[in-house]
Amino acid sequence: ERRRDPAETVATRLKNARKELARAKEYDYLVVNDRLQRAVEQVDSIIEAESMRSSRSQGVIARFKVAGELDV
Repeated sequence: ERRRDPAETVATRLKNARKELARAKEYDYLVVNDRLQRAVEQVDSIIEAESMRSSRSQGVIARFKVAGELDV
């Protein structure tokens, strides 16, 4: 339905996209929303990967340490 957007809306989107691309090297991930289903799958993958970062799993690691199952 974006083909029906007013020219001003399209111009704003393009302006924002240019700003984002200029700073792309600062991002951890890049998802291009040119095909919705693919973009959704990529974002889902990012969420899953982020949830498995060891830095987010310190509680699990601590439980193994307390149980004596880790020599860390």
